[in-house]
Amino acid sequence: MPPPGRLASLVVGAAAALSRLLGFARDVGLAVLFGAGPVGDALLIALRLPNLVRRVLGEGGLHTAFVPLMLGEHAREGEQAARQFAGQVMVSLALLFSLMAVVVQCLAVPLVLLLGAPAQTADLAAQALVLAFPMVAGSGLAAVASAILATRQKFALAAWSGVLINMVLVLALIWLTNHPLEPSQAALGLAALSGASGLVQGLVLLLVVQSSESPLRWARPRWTPAIRRFIAICAPGMVIAASSQLAFLILVSQAGQQSGLVSQLYFADRVTQLPFGFIAAVLAIVVLPAISRDALAADRPAFGRGMDRAMLLSLVLAVPASGGLVLLADPISHVLFEHGAFDPAARQATAGALAGFALALPALAVGRVCAHGFFAHGRIREPLLATVAGLAAVLVVCLLLRHGGQPDARAFALSLSAGAGIEMLVGLGFLLVRLSWRPERTMLRDLLFCMIATALMLAGVELIAALLDPILSDRRSFGVEILSLLAKCLGGCGIYGLCASGFGLLTLQHTAQN
Repeated sequence: MPPPGRLASLVVGAAAALSRLLGFARDVGLAVLFGAGPVGDALLIALRLPNLVRRVLGEGGLHTAFVPLMLGEHAREGEQAARQFAGQVMVSLALLFSLMAVVVQCLAVPLVLLLGAPAQTADLAAQALVLAFPMVAGSGLAAVASAILATRQKFALAAWSGVLINMVLVLALIWLTNHPLEPSQAALGLAALSGASGLVQGLVLLLVVQSSESPLRWARPRWTPAIRRFIAICAPGMVIAASSQLAFLILVSQAGQQSGLVSQLYFADRVTQLPFGFIAAVLAIVVLPAISRDALAADRPAFGRGMDRAMLLSLVLAVPASGGLVLLADPISHVLFEHGAFDPAARQATAGALAGFALALPALAVGRVCAHGFFAHGRIREPLLATVAGLAAVLVVCLLLRHGGQPDARAFALSLSAGAGIEMLVGLGFLLVRLSWRPERTMLRDLLFCMIATALMLAGVELIAALLDPILSDRRSFGVEILSLLAKCLGGCGIYGLCASGFGLLTLQHTAQN
């Protein structure tokens, strides 16, 4: 099957970028509408589980497990067998999500308490979870349907369907801002809209598949070798893909008893996920295919060079993003969130959490590269163990923090960064021992150049702030503050780009593809 054309890749890339930006606009709208209070905490806790499942199904192990197995069935047994395999997976997921819906309906209150909801808002969070849970079923249907469409080189509809969902929620938030409802009613309405829109997305994509020239062959689930391989690859792959989200769930479960803390952590995490999402996409597009070819060819020197380039590429992207977010955490939190019900105290706490989360970016990026190195060899045990080690570290640090008193948002965020560091170190250890990877001197030299370029970027941002802030101090308005933040961000990016170009770091992507 030929690779997708350049136009299709641009369409999908544009849809993914727009979906992330709309999702971020949705989160800013939630901050404006609910602030960092008990109702906002209840809604965010209720949405966290469905959003986690949706993200993992859409971006994690299901797609990467399903596509090669379906293509393999098509190659070995023919089109009818591939369609039957897809139908079995779809029916299995439908039965699983139906069972999960019954469990959530019966155990909603204990579930939200386990996720960290305070006792006084547990009933509200439980109602919101039940209303939002149809999103999970829709996500499962959408993930399988989009994977089937991907095997047929039909990418656009699946990508743009996510854009439409976020657009609906943003429009609903705009309407609620201009037509205020009682906060708990607004929260339940948004939860119901999230659940309904997610379910509609899955049903629409399934209808598109069924109306095509090769519809699914519905069949009852059977324990076939293909289904066994699918589960064996999919289950751990989804855990690895969701490592940072699972770590965040641990934070929420430990922080939920302090009013407003969940909202502060949530909004800070969403800012950090913006650059990490793009970094993860670049690694998946640029790195994984190249090192997979080297691994399949059993060319160890080429694989080692590819891993060097991958490690350096991840750090060239993550280190300046981390430094910039730490330096600009307060103005970013002020411009994005300090509106409506989101007061200055919540903004200050969110800025502290943002700085703590930002420190995890380089470790998360390197950890993802380590996992790709093992995926290229068809091995999943080592990255799974690294993920478990990182999650255990987050839990231990959180428990220690709670034992020592009432930790703030920054302390909880730093515990996630500590867990990401442990996951990275374990992954690197496995690479050194199991795959005999050794970094070359040129990689270490370029890493030093990356650190120097980042330091110069931060110094440049400080200089821009020193020049701009006195001039703008008497003209404070929201528009001026946005322009000031943009000047610092764009100026920092320009300085880093010039330095990175001078050091030869911008040729890494081209080299990696070759």
